[in-house]
Amino acid sequence: MGNAQLILEYLEGKTLEELIIDEGALDEERVRKIITEIASALKHVHDKGVCHRDITASNIIISPNGEAKLIDFSISKISRQELWSPADLKSSALRKHSYFTSGHHNFMLTNTGTDYYKAPEVVTGVPYNHSVDMWSLGVITFFALTGYKPFQSKCIEKLYNKISKAEYKWDPMLCAHISHEAVLFVKACLKTMPFIRLSAKEALYHPWVREIKLDLEDTTRGEKKVNWKHESPPVRKIVLDDVVKPTKGFVLSFTALD
Repeated sequence: MGNAQLILEYLEGKTLEELIIDEGALDEERVRKIITEIASALKHVHDKGVCHRDITASNIIISPNGEAKLIDFSISKISRQELWSPADLKSSALRKHSYFTSGHHNFMLTNTGTDYYKAPEVVTGVPYNHSVDMWSLGVITFFALTGYKPFQSKCIEKLYNKISKAEYKWDPMLCAHISHEAVLFVKACLKTMPFIRLSAKEALYHPWVREIKLDLEDTTRGEKKVNWKHESPPVRKIVLDDVVKPTKGFVLSFTALD
């Protein structure tokens, strides 16, 4: 009986983490290109129902020609696209829901991934889905623009507390060069409530990203090109403001779009 063989792309270059350590804060245009490419990759995998769960600067390879590649899907998992409402999240009966008792649900509960990049719903132990990847993308964007991670502490309990409350600061001395649009992009990713957090598709329409022209061929539907710079953005009604916080205890390379 023959063995299955996997043929994978050979990647050269440095991780984004290594680049930031070597060079410090990166030029904003360079960061924007990297984040746009990773957001495009995330849109693809999220549309396929896959949650990466470990989006970090160490899991992004920057090739010699500057192209960003998302790697390490070792803890990725199929994820439902729906998100729980605030009422659901506060309900004591949540874990008795059939999704969690049947053994066939696609929501995730495991506290996994890299601590500095974990989303509030991961560190606080409530069901989560693909939205955790977008939180991590916000952390990466902040890190690449400033040279330091937004959430830091040697004490894991204090680190998780900062993450659950989205407590981070922009150093005015280090961030004076960063555009307002870039700051808004980070804020849109670092929302404590997943249902008001920027999605991967919405990230590609964000003003900070839309200035970069993306001509990506849709291989699934056979469409010629998708020019995100000129497409109309999707409409999503936001019903909660930024002050909503979780309650206590709540607390490879893809380019085609389809």
